[in-house]
Amino acid sequence: MFNTKITFLISCLMAITLQARLDINSPECNYYLEKFGTANNADGTGASQIAFSGDIGFIDGTANVLVNLRYSDVKFYNDAKYFGLVQEDGKTPEDTCLDLKLYRFSSNTYSDKSEVTTLKLTHSSSFQKQWRYYSFTILGEDLKTYLIETKNSEQYIYNGYFALAYYAADTDQLQYTFYFEFQVIVNRNNGAAIDTAFKPLSAKSTVGCSLEASCTAKPDTQLVWCKDAACTEQTTPNLHLNDQFFLKQAITTKGMEGYFLTGVEVWYTGEGLNKKATLNNPDNSVQGQVILPLKAEIAWSKVVIKVTSVLSNTKTGNTRRVLAQTTYDTVSGKSQEIHCIKVEKENRCATCAEQKAINGYSSETCNNVEPLIEDDQDITNMEDYSKQILISIILLLAIII
Repeated sequence: MFNTKITFLISCLMAITLQARLDINSPECNYYLEKFGTANNADGTGASQIAFSGDIGFIDGTANVLVNLRYSDVKFYNDAKYFGLVQEDGKTPEDTCLDLKLYRFSSNTYSDKSEVTTLKLTHSSSFQKQWRYYSFTILGEDLKTYLIETKNSEQYIYNGYFALAYYAADTDQLQYTFYFEFQVIVNRNNGAAIDTAFKPLSAKSTVGCSLEASCTAKPDTQLVWCKDAACTEQTTPNLHLNDQFFLKQAITTKGMEGYFLTGVEVWYTGEGLNKKATLNNPDNSVQGQVILPLKAEIAWSKVVIKVTSVLSNTKTGNTRRVLAQTTYDTVSGKSQEIHCIKVEKENRCATCAEQKAINGYSSETCNNVEPLIEDDQDITNMEDYSKQILISIILLLAIII
């Protein structure tokens, strides 16, 4: 009996020892914490070398969405001990000093965190790019559970506000937070997939944010309205449908000016609106800025134009060198709210019927507005009805006479 107890105690001690976590202040843990540092500026300014970002897409033509979160692990990608950050990267507990939690919020103020434990995180990696991924899936029928719903006459637009948080193992000592948001657009009538968008917030834009309070992200860039493609003069926007116009996105965060802006995306956003703009030959030849030729593709009220781009060592975001980090933070900026993008060649905002005809959908506030006559059959029916009335009047006159 005595030997059995000793054996049991030894087994328990061995199990505890094997599961022991690295101390957050240990030299070994420092290898992980250094990954959260800046890429090349000793004073702490500039791009982050971990360069958190992500993407989102529909799965197999369904309304289920797959969210991929990624970070760069170039220095330790092939290191058997110090690769990754946490157990979710496929590491053993004894080789980690950090724990990972996923939170969601009800708005982009990030002020009311709620831990998400029902969305399973899976890990993967890219040898070519030296990236590591965390992925989770939201089923189409669960979009309203995890995301915030807005809508227009034809679409549901689901907005997700999330954060990944890294804590010192087995404590509540926060070490790093990655905030991100995304949108999922589905057909309001049948739930069919339409579009998705993903926006990460850079580490610099959320400096000073706390998971215990609200977070107002500071823009990394500013948007300038340009008179022409050279952008030597600024202008004030007065946009009409199909107008050609130019925007310049310029870095405002210290230390990021020396990177090219690549992978640019432009979105028209507003109440019930989230439409990706068509880009034609953006000019990123000057580091720290990109000039965007655009065409006003919508007629809508209360529009904010949002622009995101990726910091890169090269104009294309690629390099011929294998296994080298060339892209860093995703940076963003947005315009002031535009009262409206007006109807073509007229100095007025679009009516609800015109919104529907131009965009394919109208604002949710337009529910009680009579729709436009949209097809030839309706016109034919109206013409037949008019003819019947005319014939009736002629017959009545004939009788009277």
